[in-house]
Amino acid sequence: MSAFKYWKKIPMIIFISVVLQFGCGSTKPSRFYALRSTLDADPGIIRTDPDSHVSVGIDKLKMPDHLLRPQIVTRASGNRMEYAEYDRWAESLDENFSRILAENLSRLLPSENVYIFPWKSSTAIQYYLTPEITQFSHGADGNTALVVFWSIYDHTTGKELLRKKTVLQKPGPAAPVDYGRLVEIMSQLVAEYSREVVAELKTLEGK
Repeated sequence: MSAFKYWKKIPMIIFISVVLQFGCGSTKPSRFYALRSTLDADPGIIRTDPDSHVSVGIDKLKMPDHLLRPQIVTRASGNRMEYAEYDRWAESLDENFSRILAENLSRLLPSENVYIFPWKSSTAIQYYLTPEITQFSHGADGNTALVVFWSIYDHTTGKELLRKKTVLQKPGPAAPVDYGRLVEIMSQLVAEYSREVVAELKTLEGK
């Protein structure tokens, strides 16, 4: 290549470099969210005997693969999902859900004997919970829903003591989706589910 042709191409090379530099520099930053316990100021808290020593294990939580992606998912229609490009979970949603469920149960019972799978074989557990989530997202109807199939087992005998399907929903947020508000509503749904679990545990305990 002649020196003339080489130098003739330099302006184009510089132009492309500038475009790439500014294009990369304008990338929108991602925002990260996590579920939290919303029970601190909740007047609807159900408490058992303060001296209760009931112990509960939360088995490995099952959740559809489409909910386990880093992006927060919403339902655009009955069978179409949308993933937020810049609004993401700070950790795996199943692990986040299990941890907040355990925190809620420990506050509601109240008991420090709430364990998340896997627990040590020597851990003394009375009951263990097997939650399977089939829906946990904001829908095209404007509602945010949580659907859980779950059972409570006697840990010693392995006998199933209870089997239920819980369907919970709350309105909002309105479009365009405010993901901070959405995650707060999802946290409230976890709290409602936690209260239902504790109510059933109280029944099993005869209280």
